[in-house]
Amino acid sequence: MNYRFSHTTTLIGKLIMVAGMLPAPHASAQSKAEPLTFEVASVKPGDPDVRPRGGGPVSGGGLRIVCMPLKWIIMFAYDMNEFQVSGGPAWIESQGFDIVAKAPGAAASETRLPTAEEHRQARLRLQALLAERFQLVVRRETKDTQVYALLIAKNGFKMKASAGESRGLRQSESGEMTGIATRMEILTKVLSRVIGHPVLDKTGLTGSYDFTLKFAPELTGGGLEKPGSGVGTLDMAAPSIFTALQEQLGLKLESQKAPAEFIVIERVARPTPN
Repeated sequence: MNYRFSHTTTLIGKLIMVAGMLPAPHASAQSKAEPLTFEVASVKPGDPDVRPRGGGPVSGGGLRIVCMPLKWIIMFAYDMNEFQVSGGPAWIESQGFDIVAKAPGAAASETRLPTAEEHRQARLRLQALLAERFQLVVRRETKDTQVYALLIAKNGFKMKASAGESRGLRQSESGEMTGIATRMEILTKVLSRVIGHPVLDKTGLTGSYDFTLKFAPELTGGGLEKPGSGVGTLDMAAPSIFTALQEQLGLKLESQKAPAEFIVIERVARPTPN
């Protein structure tokens, strides 16, 4: 599934990168033995006037990204939220890049949605590409931090079960979230970005669900909106994400302490020419 983004403030807002994040199968012995790489890849500075910005995996394990800041590309490659990535120069958040990459053996004419395995492969190939073209070196850390457990509220969940094909989760700048055959692991990814802390799925729900959630985006703590994002257009009379989850979906967030993984950017450089 492709991802769409606007400028930096709506990278979390409009159609979140995790909208297409499907549960990643365990890496195979082959992928552990030799890193996956793209057959061919083009990397160049993006045009800041291009709209919409965004991108994501394409069928066959390839990738297409349009004018995305490098930090957000790194977040996608390592399946991290913004608050889990630190370090690096200021330009990784301000300069956008275009990346078009083809996986070995992929048919150029394919237009189907990428599978969960193709999502996983695209991430691994992108990690290799970032190391080669951007000289990216990261360090992984695990430390105790504030997390939120997503639980079923005492009155029971209110989402409609869906048997359709997962189409991810869309979110607008105004704080409306729409899930179509969405699984809980996708919802928790999105909630993590909204509240600025890891969210762990403790619901026990294993199905896919349709739902609409309307809330007022938080203005602090890693929430949706940042300075200059057009916050004046938001409906601040809407409930908080915590209240909205309980009233509209029958779910609740409970604060806890737990270990979480972070990455620190130790080295990065502007990309080598194509």
